[in-house]
Amino acid sequence: AGRGLVALAARLPLPDWLAAALRDVDLDTPDALARLRAAAPRPGLVPQGPGWHRLRTLDDLRFLDPGLEGWESTRALLEGHPLAR
Repeated sequence: AGRGLVALAARLPLPDWLAAALRDVDLDTPDALARLRAAAPRPGLVPQGPGWHRLRTLDDLRFLDPGLEGWESTRALLEGHPLAR
């Protein structure tokens, strides 16, 4: 039940299989991880890190946890008023 990718890291130059797969996959492709894994020539070439939420819409803000450290800074950035250092 993917909602795309938060980030993608790769060594350069890209291997041919990855360059070809990325012609049809971007960060917003819902099944991006599955597609990249299917394109890989062997298992383990497309690892997955811990889950993360991208903020794309107002509805995505519900995933933010005000109990986490740094919440005040996050809220200030989202409101357009970054905290002074």
